[in-house]
Amino acid sequence: MPITSGVQAQSKVTHPYYAGVPTQEEKNVLGRDAFLKILVAQLKYQDPLNPMDDRDFIAQTAQFSTLDQMISLNETFAYFAQFQFEQALSQHAHMIGKHVQWSYITDDDVELSGEGKVTAVFFRNGELLAELDNGEEVPVWAIHRIENNAP
Repeated sequence: MPITSGVQAQSKVTHPYYAGVPTQEEKNVLGRDAFLKILVAQLKYQDPLNPMDDRDFIAQTAQFSTLDQMISLNETFAYFAQFQFEQALSQHAHMIGKHVQWSYITDDDVELSGEGKVTAVFFRNGELLAELDNGEEVPVWAIHRIENNAP
């Protein structure tokens, strides 16, 4: 009985859960290579009798530098987000083989609860779930008791 909490991954990295997230090229965003090509073309085809103003050139160079830094920051953050997902998974691996009790209230104000032995811990759509021996899939945030021995 999977549920979603609204937490979604927003970056595309090598992790398979990000397969549906569009890249910059898929969104037709001007990347660093395209920006640099435009700048070089502007310089190449400018009127030699009326060259580009120094201030305009410096402004465009600054824009390129800012764009490059933003892209690098975005790439770094994507790897950080992937690391956070992997950390969360490994932090909850200790639950495998343990008996757990869980409960939560749905969006319709219905209280659901149950128990079972954890057979797997995995991500689906950005949410960390525990799979139980009875086939139920519950979010780990709903687990309120973990025991070594099943009753």
